[in-house]
Amino acid sequence: MSAVVQLAGVDLFFRAKIEATLTAAGHTVVATPGGPPADLVIADVNRTEPAEVLARFPGVPVLGFGQHTDPQRLRDARAAGFSQVVPRSVLAERLPQLVSELVG
Repeated sequence: MSAVVQLAGVDLFFRAKIEATLTAAGHTVVATPGGPPADLVIADVNRTEPAEVLARFPGVPVLGFGQHTDPQRLRDARAAGFSQVVPRSVLAERLPQLVSELVG
């Protein structure tokens, strides 16, 4: 199943990696506001506030990722209500699978 994936707070370098991986898997990646309605949001918990992301995308599953060296931010995103939160390295390794789990 293809999905529209909205990125929130993702730096340019990692955004290119996410876009390449998800586009190859048949998904559409949107990095700026105002695109098609999102099926999933991927948010960098070190560069966004979880409550703001959830308020901006009500009812949309949110996959958060962050630095493994900042476990408190990962816990905060989980507590705020993100659908799933993983370290950045896990996102890089399992991105297509994680997206499928959350939108499938």
